[in-house]
Amino acid sequence: MRRTLSMLVSVVLLASGGTPPTFAQDEVKKLTDRLLAAPTIHTEPGFTASVLVKPGHLYDPVWLMSHNGSVWTNDDGGEKGDRGSQIVAVGKNGALSVVVGLGRLLPVTGMGIAPAGFGAFGGQLFTLAQAEVAAPGATKNHVIQRIDTKTKDPSTVVCTLPEAGDANKGVSGFGADARFGPQGVRLPTDFLPPPCTTTRSINSKPTGVVPRL
Repeated sequence: MRRTLSMLVSVVLLASGGTPPTFAQDEVKKLTDRLLAAPTIHTEPGFTASVLVKPGHLYDPVWLMSHNGSVWTNDDGGEKGDRGSQIVAVGKNGALSVVVGLGRLLPVTGMGIAPAGFGAFGGQLFTLAQAEVAAPGATKNHVIQRIDTKTKDPSTVVCTLPEAGDANKGVSGFGADARFGPQGVRLPTDFLPPPCTTTRSINSKPTGVVPRL
């Protein structure tokens, strides 16, 4: 991430009018150091907070999910071919480990681990995702994909969300998180993705059926 940022800033500076290379490199370092400096966190009385993962180690962590003593996050931004984003685990000491690397997923916007009652796919990771990378994928009907984190296989698309409601001509785009319902509620084994551009919630079953709620 640091190397990518430095390269981008270098291109901008060198393309802006023949800036001498040494001066440009100095300015790049100043800008990079400022952008990647650890922030100071101010809390209300009675609360404390500290930085576990310093800027520059992740692209754009979006949603968080607790799992086996660590926190999983979908790190948005990186792309490999027609795939994008990765799933990263953050340990209690801030250590990072890759759960699902680049090249295996469509861009993730929400995720959950299927419970045992989700049929043959219990224990696998299900995500709400864009159907393709970059901005065009955000405004198209999203998909639900599943991936077995115990393998190195790419994800499999379970279904495409149907058009729903009147907003944005019914397109189920701009996904905003997705979770399995907790045990003891009406939909404990349904995957519930709430796309921002629809006026209805949609749920997915082990068969890939997506009835509207």
